[in-house]
Amino acid sequence: MERLRAIERNFIFHLRTHCRALSLAVVVLPFVVLASIVAFSRLSTTPPYVGPDALVFEYSGWLIVNGRVPYLDLWDIKPPGIHYVAGGLAAVFGFSQGLFHTSSVIVTMSVSLSVIILVWQLVAQSTNDYIAAAIAGTATLAFKTTYVLPSVGLRPKFYVLLFGLLSVHFLVVKKHTRAVVFSRMCVLATRDRIFDNITRSCC
Repeated sequence: MERLRAIERNFIFHLRTHCRALSLAVVVLPFVVLASIVAFSRLSTTPPYVGPDALVFEYSGWLIVNGRVPYLDLWDIKPPGIHYVAGGLAAVFGFSQGLFHTSSVIVTMSVSLSVIILVWQLVAQSTNDYIAAAIAGTATLAFKTTYVLPSVGLRPKFYVLLFGLLSVHFLVVKKHTRAVVFSRMCVLATRDRIFDNITRSCC
């Protein structure tokens, strides 16, 4: 009898693991396909299409690597976070403008994908229902911004969503210090205090 129960528990565990993996794949694969198609179409033009805001951030990253200071040598209304992300990319790929821009597109796609996975994770964690999590994750693709905008380069709004959802995640698991840290990082990304206010009200 005990052996049968162990087999049953093992079967349920593996079934849930496969359901979790399948649910996550349903969310991740459509994004990867759509975002890659859009990014390839824009990167393959001559010259590659770069969004106006992304162009400013890439230029500021190049200035930072060359010893300049944001808000002194280049003015922008955005907080410094995105400028130093661009600076980090410029330090690695700045020797080639094409590689620099391509890396910024890949990084932004990765951040957008992380946002979608966090939506999936929060729903799965709250409901213990992987079907609901898959629906919630794929529903984000109804907004073309999630897979179209990363193709133009660096955009700070994706970092707000990423840090904001991380702060919500840590609130759910009752790790308030981490929740506060990520809500403050939202402010560094775009001065957006919505997640900071949520964290303050819950902690």
